[in-house]
Amino acid sequence: MVSDDTVDYWESARDDGLEIHVVDRMYLNEMKQAYRNSDRLVAQSSFDSSNQFQQQLRGLVDLRHKVMHPAQTLVRNRQDVERLAGRVDRIEQAIQRV
Repeated sequence: MVSDDTVDYWESARDDGLEIHVVDRMYLNEMKQAYRNSDRLVAQSSFDSSNQFQQQLRGLVDLRHKVMHPAQTLVRNRQDVERLAGRVDRIEQAIQRV
């Protein structure tokens, strides 16, 4: 669920006296996977299933990649604008439901 690199960094920081939560070092994919694999978290949300959660956030990792690497064009045409708006709407809805 959580990568060895994430756990190693968290343990190293803790050993150095830094009090950080492991989630502070998790990658977006790790967070999605942890949520999706936790029946308890899904049950506490307003999602009916982890599949519904996954569908709601499809495209989020791709959007994050494009935003974090600005050398790539985010929007090329009207269809890209509509796709981006749809992703943002789905992300906002998912955040409200978690």
